[in-house]
Amino acid sequence: MVFQFRLIFSCASFKIDPMGWEGPIKNRGGKTVMQKRILVVDDDDMNLMRTKRILGFDYDVFFASSGIEALDTLKREEMDLVLLDIEMPKMNGFETFERMKEFAADIPVIFLTASGQEDDVVSAIRLGAVNYLKKPFPPQELLMRVTQELEKR
Repeated sequence: MVFQFRLIFSCASFKIDPMGWEGPIKNRGGKTVMQKRILVVDDDDMNLMRTKRILGFDYDVFFASSGIEALDTLKREEMDLVLLDIEMPKMNGFETFERMKEFAADIPVIFLTASGQEDDVVSAIRLGAVNYLKKPFPPQELLMRVTQELEKR
């Protein structure tokens, strides 16, 4: 008796089968899609993991723990959206966004912050952010805002 096993590897937004099949993955609703790529920039590992749990099923999520790391990632990888914390050491979210616009101005940015100060909201919008979310945020609120923004593109 001969058994044949098919091993399927998941790679980014495709399932790749050594037997020759490859194709787009299915999202939560069973709809076939190419997964959008989101870069989450935050110096708090807990926030990164929480965001991954919220978005990881529907999107391909990448992490950066600093503005400098985010800029390096954006130079190497194509992203569809950036979630950017404002308060980070060395280079805050505003400075990161300013530098990002020099080479990746077309990528939408949603700012995330714990402060919620009106000045931060105004500054983020003036810089060109597409949205703003105060931490801690309800998971469904983050998912809704990300989905809405990516559907525009």
